[in-house]
Amino acid sequence: MKSTLTPFRIQIPDAEIQDLRQRLTHTRLPNILNGTGWQEGTDPVYLRALLQYWAKEYNWRQREEWMNTFDHYLAEIEGVKIHFIQAEANQPNAIPLLLMQGWPSSFVQVLDILPLLTPIRLVMLQSILM
Repeated sequence: MKSTLTPFRIQIPDAEIQDLRQRLTHTRLPNILNGTGWQEGTDPVYLRALLQYWAKEYNWRQREEWMNTFDHYLAEIEGVKIHFIQAEANQPNAIPLLLMQGWPSSFVQVLDILPLLTPIRLVMLQSILM
């Protein structure tokens, strides 16, 4: 079994962020039925505010910079691309820990706890479907 290992940085092109912002800004929502709130699905008032936040206020580059403080790698194993983060233990005989998740989850969900786990050797895998 042959595999490749490549360091990886998250670098979303400006054009893709701009495209997403445009799509969020131009999202068509159904008319609001007075007084329904969450009874008929997502509350349209809340959804409009959420779309506005992601299109105008969210700092994509700041989040990208923070995610890149972790050591990302790509590996291809039997034709499947795998994204993982490796966090080295700060103790020499630490017990290895492997965190895994798959769709619809994301590695982003556990980034906040990684610094708390550095007393152990940590490898986190995220498969990338291509």
